[in-house]
Amino acid sequence: GAEKWSKKTPGEGAWYQAITSSSNGKRLAVIEWKASEGSSGDCHGSSPEFCTNGTILTSSDYGETFTSGSQGAWTAPEWYDITSNSEGDKLAAVARRNFGGSNIWTSSDYGVTWTRDDSDSFQGNMTTWRSIASSSSGDRLAAVDEGGYIWTLARRVD
Repeated sequence: GAEKWSKKTPGEGAWYQAITSSSNGKRLAVIEWKASEGSSGDCHGSSPEFCTNGTILTSSDYGETFTSGSQGAWTAPEWYDITSNSEGDKLAAVARRNFGGSNIWTSSDYGVTWTRDDSDSFQGNMTTWRSIASSSSGDRLAAVDEGGYIWTLARRVD
């Protein structure tokens, strides 16, 4: 028999921007955007300016249920892309800002808490991130900026 896709519907007025999965598919992390307050209709397919800043939702049951963690100290980042290691415990996400520049955020506890990367590499650089990828161990990250450059990071393993 043929495999069948199972459709997961976001909440009313919301849409999913990006998703990542552990190697076995049990742990998922998804970026959900919702329509901005006072906007007509929903956010699906709209430009980000018609959406509220996203929320990162995680699942530990193959996407049957999702919960949101703490997105860190910076309020309302415009989450844009997300990646995970093969276990799904180490996540990395790129968050854009409407006024230019953006940040890379990481979590090592399945997305419960997040830390902004304030690396010296980005000081004075108004980099706007487009996408991010992780190695299977989560110790190496690669990101693409809006200018088309690739940035790589080898994390310290404690």
